[in-house]
Amino acid sequence: MKKSFLSKGFVLTLCVLFSGVFSCFAQDSYRQTIEQLAKVSGGVVDSKEKIVASFSPILISMGYADSTAKRVAAEYYDEVFYKDVLDWMESVYKPLTSEADLKSAIEFFTSPAGKLAEEHSKIYADEKAQQGMMTKMMPDITKIAMGEKAGKVESDAPKGYQKVFHEYCKLSGMEKSMDVMVSQMLNLMGGNNEKLTKSLSDYFATNLETLMMDLGYPTMTEEDLNTYVNFFKTNSGKKISAANSEIIKGAVKFGLSEAIKFQMMGKEKLKSAE
Repeated sequence: MKKSFLSKGFVLTLCVLFSGVFSCFAQDSYRQTIEQLAKVSGGVVDSKEKIVASFSPILISMGYADSTAKRVAAEYYDEVFYKDVLDWMESVYKPLTSEADLKSAIEFFTSPAGKLAEEHSKIYADEKAQQGMMTKMMPDITKIAMGEKAGKVESDAPKGYQKVFHEYCKLSGMEKSMDVMVSQMLNLMGGNNEKLTKSLSDYFATNLETLMMDLGYPTMTEEDLNTYVNFFKTNSGKKISAANSEIIKGAVKFGLSEAIKFQMMGKEKLKSAE
């Protein structure tokens, strides 16, 4: 038998090298899929205008001109924030979801029904709609602050809609989002007053889901809700929902970290300009 000119050591080295190359390709592939999911599911990757609007006042308070602050904030988004978001998403999603799960979610969000449901669900993030919800809550919050009892919020939405919305909250991660919202509101309103905090907590626990439902109704249709529910009942949907819940829980911390990072960058730019 003719002896191969390839030694065992050389073959082993090739195997190690190629396994490393394939590993890099796999990692890049997962990253690309994360980025695609972020874009089609209305994630923070697409919110450049909001980031610029939120971050530029930080620089204006340091003495930057308005136009310069907006330009620097836009550059920060392109050069730093975009990558940071993807890094964060990947760190959360990768232990919980496979690339196949991500692709299943992308397929859902790019289907006609998924695209429509996602478009309608943007009502929950609409600032005017949120202000309307806060306006609706204020009379009750004022009563609670004065030591009076607030009534239960009633909805005009059909009972069937209310049932599906409750299931949607459970499966989609909306409940986690509301928990974060309540925590923020309690910090703002209750402060160190334990009795007031407890009364406000009870009020939100009883009424916030109904208020959120009315915020979206009727823009967010029952068909939209069922579209989400059916996806989040699948194995991939359950994993995506678990990852989304972790994203929601860490969103405030991540946003604060980025704001501090941006502020430090702004200070460095000022120093270098002196």
